[in-house]
Amino acid sequence: MNDMDDPICPLCLRLIPNSVAQSKHHLIPKLRGGQIGETVLLQHICHKEIHASLTEAKLARDYHSIERAAAASKNC
Repeated sequence: MNDMDDPICPLCLRLIPNSVAQSKHHLIPKLRGGQIGETVLLQHICHKEIHASLTEAKLARDYHSIERAAAASKNC
C-alpha cells in the first residue's frame, strides 16, 4: 500500500498510514446504543481528543455525524 492508498482522517485530514496508530470511532457511542452503528476510521490522537473533550451523552446527542464531530475537534 502506498501513500495514495492510505485512508484520510476526516477530522484532521491527514493520511492514516498503517504505521500510525488508528482507531474506529462509533458515531453513536457504544454505551449509548451504537454497538452496531456506523464507524469511521480516525487517527488515534484525534479519537482520543474527541472523547477527552466531549461526554458520551453529548457525542450521542449532538455529534453523531463526522461533520459535527469535525466541527468540535480543534486540536488533533
